[in-house]
Amino acid sequence: MNIQKKLCKAEDFAKKGRLDEGIILLNDVLKKFPKQPQAHTLLGMFYIFLKQVQLAKKHFIEALSVEFDNTVATNLVSLLIQNKLWKEAYQWSQKILENKPYHVGNLINHAMILREIGMVNESIEWYQKIISENPKNIDAWISYGFTLNKLEQYENAINIYRQGLLIDPVNKNLIYNLGITYLNIYDYDNAINFITLALKQDQQSFDLWLTLSVCQSKKRDFIAAMQSIEQAEKLQSKHPLVSFQRGTILMQQDKNEEALIQFTTALQYDPNHIETKYHIGLVKLKQEKYEEAMSYYQYRTIRENNRIGKFDDQNLPIINKDSDLIISWEQGIGDQILYLSLIDEIKDSVKSITYITQDKLYELVKFNYPQINVIKDDESDKFIKTNPDFKKLNIGSIMAFIKNWDSFFNKPNIWVVEEKLRKNYLKKYKEEKKAILGLSWMSANKKIGDEKSIPLNQLSSIISNQTTISLQYGDVQDEINKVNQDKSLNIIHDDELDYFNDINSLAALISICDIVVTCSNVTAHIAGRLGIKTYLMIPKFFGNIWYWNESQHQSRWYPSVTIIKQKIDMSWDDPIQEVKKQLSFA
Repeated sequence: MNIQKKLCKAEDFAKKGRLDEGIILLNDVLKKFPKQPQAHTLLGMFYIFLKQVQLAKKHFIEALSVEFDNTVATNLVSLLIQNKLWKEAYQWSQKILENKPYHVGNLINHAMILREIGMVNESIEWYQKIISENPKNIDAWISYGFTLNKLEQYENAINIYRQGLLIDPVNKNLIYNLGITYLNIYDYDNAINFITLALKQDQQSFDLWLTLSVCQSKKRDFIAAMQSIEQAEKLQSKHPLVSFQRGTILMQQDKNEEALIQFTTALQYDPNHIETKYHIGLVKLKQEKYEEAMSYYQYRTIRENNRIGKFDDQNLPIINKDSDLIISWEQGIGDQILYLSLIDEIKDSVKSITYITQDKLYELVKFNYPQINVIKDDESDKFIKTNPDFKKLNIGSIMAFIKNWDSFFNKPNIWVVEEKLRKNYLKKYKEEKKAILGLSWMSANKKIGDEKSIPLNQLSSIISNQTTISLQYGDVQDEINKVNQDKSLNIIHDDELDYFNDINSLAALISICDIVVTCSNVTAHIAGRLGIKTYLMIPKFFGNIWYWNESQHQSRWYPSVTIIKQKIDMSWDDPIQEVKKQLSFA
């Protein structure tokens, strides 16, 4: 049998699914003709079917080393893209573009690759050129919109998708992606509308049903959300995302034990499902089962989306008196302030600690931890490189080293502020025999900030005869002016203070307050760490973070903080009335 007949027979094996026989036949060809490009190409395709990425890649490259072929190179680039090998994909995509003619799909792939390797401006320029030259190509509109969505340019993404729909008004992928974009900007009504439109075209889409359930749960329509999951389950009964999604919806309703059952089921279908393990960790933390939580919570550091932490804490170091530690910040400013209390539990068990902090926390952390080496984030890469033997972990992972949690919570951990700054604010705002009330009402968290924030015009009803100072970061002066004018109040906002970036001075301002009333934001953490009497109002469902454990009326992390939870979802009336009642006795 000659080579062409063997190659044709191998193709026939592929069509019949007889992959092993095809591989044997092609390897026989390559034993006699090791540089036969068609044999290498076919072997590459066989290994793609078998999901053996490295072997597929090897044979495609072998074929291309003999003679460059755009189709083979395109298959290789597609393989590299699917496996997120972006730098290799870029090299081969460049070669395709050097060897004209090429398909518009090659241009779209190249624009996508540019996005993933950080060449964002170049990526957008490519998309604009592709669409300009190929205005009817729907794949280009979809990919460009997806790129803008990923870059969090949501309004631009919506505009691109809508332009695409003018060309193809019923394109399911355009409609679905438009719904996803509205979901990303928390416009759940529009998200549900477009995802439902996509479902009318394809009732058999597993992803569409699950996405619809997410939108419905965000709208608090938990019954409809569970019904959408049931539809997804009919399509793929043993898919881990079915149980995972059920678990997250139950978790949102504080049905934590039921959520754990669903998460456990998800792990039965996929023992390595990272998001499920991370969420089990969150539930265990919420239940204050810290020892059980950490083997799951560590997965926060390797999540595909919203990865948390500088280091991969899957294998925590063994520490002893000879250990030099590098500990990195993680998550938000408030989370760091909370986690920093853990450092005292291990500082005497190691030789040294270097803490990497964000710039805005540098002065305050350095002032309160003179016994450790505090460095700014932009200095960290150089420090890590020059100290390769230092052991590394993210600050939240110190929880895994706490041996006695009751003992930890019984130890006071109060920060202080620079006396000069404190005296300056006392001189500026303290009136004799008049208490100072500090107010903060808004969270800047992109995902759950709106859930945690309280309208100032509502919160202002707690004010009586105190000196009232705004502790709120952000552009809030107009809001304060309106409330002051409408309600004849005098809420003071310090125009000389950069509330968002000068945390050191903000802490000093908070320190002069007799009482702080706040939503769940960085103010709550600073006030709590300073030991200021604080009333913290938290939402009933969304935005209810694990460390504000409402089973404890007083926070265990910050004993001076009283936690008041909404009784009715999305209503702040009861918490505000409770604060007013408490303040009348303060």
